[in-house]
Amino acid sequence: MLREVYEEAGLLLDYDKVAYKLSQPWPFPASLMIGCVATMHEAEIQRQKVSVDYHELDEARWFDVKEVAAMLARSTQVPPRSLASGLGLLRQLTIVAISTTGRVAGG
Repeated sequence: MLREVYEEAGLLLDYDKVAYKLSQPWPFPASLMIGCVATMHEAEIQRQKVSVDYHELDEARWFDVKEVAAMLARSTQVPPRSLASGLGLLRQLTIVAISTTGRVAGG
């Protein structure tokens, strides 16, 4: 995970501050997707710059906790207008992340 985050978003994470939180089946091909929460190096937090590898990601950017909470609230509307609704990994990991950290990087 550390390597993936660095390669795809240019962010350095603290090696000893990565925690597995949950997983869900992923059908490509018969795999398992894992969700983790990590802490970045203090210098990265101060810099607040994401360097996107557009071969891997369409977008990556910073969200503050208030923005993410608003996205979660909108995602309960029908049809969902922001974050995925229900029990999927994205929504559940986002809830965990905003309850345990001060900032969330996402795309």
